[in-house]
Order: sequence, then structure tokens, then C-alpha cells
Amino acid sequence: MFRSTPRLNSMRYLAFGTEFALTIGLMLAGGLWLDNKTGMLPLFTLVGACVGFALGLYLLIRRARAAKWPDKTAEKDQGPTDRRENGI
Repeated sequence: MFRSTPRLNSMRYLAFGTEFALTIGLMLAGGLWLDNKTGMLPLFTLVGACVGFALGLYLLIRRARAAKWPDKTAEKDQGPTDRRENGI
């Protein structure tokens, strides 16, 4: 029905990286905005960058685990159970 192509796989990886970068960028921008409002220049910017990195990493790991990754080791460990599967 629907086949996965190399282009679609690369788009998936691009989406992972974009989401990671946007999370960090938005949290950093929020920290800069708070610093400008309160006058405490580096505090909220640093906190926003750290929280953005941690949140972005969490989202990246969660999406990577949810993706259907092919397991190469499982294929190597399992041998064919029937000779007809190998064409012998």
C-alpha cells in the first residue's frame, strides 16, 4: 500500500531536528523576553536555554522511540524455520 522511500525517511529526520531546534529557540526567546521585562539579563535566558534543551531532547527521544525503526539485530538472530523460505 504505502512504501517508505528514502526521501520520506530524510523528511522524518529533518522534522526531528527542526522540532528540537524550535523548542530550544522558543524557550531561549521566552527567556530573553522575560529578561528584558525584568531587567535581569542573563538569568532567564540561561534558564530558558537549559529548559529548552532538556525539553527538546525529551521530545526527540520520545519521537525516535515511537518511530518504526528497523531492527537489524533481530533479523540476524532469527534463522529461517523452513527451507522453502530461503528458496532451497
